[in-house]
Amino acid sequence: MLPLLALTAVQLIDVAVHIAVGQVEPLRILGNAFLLTGGVFAALMPRLWTFALAIGVVDYLILNALFLWMNGLTNPETDTARIPLFAFVALSMWFAFALWRARQSADAH
Repeated sequence: MLPLLALTAVQLIDVAVHIAVGQVEPLRILGNAFLLTGGVFAALMPRLWTFALAIGVVDYLILNALFLWMNGLTNPETDTARIPLFAFVALSMWFAFALWRARQSADAH
């Protein structure tokens, strides 16, 4: 499934960026793990895929929102807006939705 591969790539790139710049953010990385796990289970579980993907998406969004609530909209180390965070969240939601649509289409056939 192409959407699952894209979702996986975005999560792995997001984590790799955190590690590369030395800003390992546990809440965000945990969110990546939850979303990726939900996506994998959605691809593998024919009867519970909606639940698995929904839980992954909700956990991902809650953990990223909690991160923003605790740390603010700007990065204090660089004094810049957290634009990469919003870009990764937007891409993640785009590919999670694409995975949702692909699963719905597969179930319809």
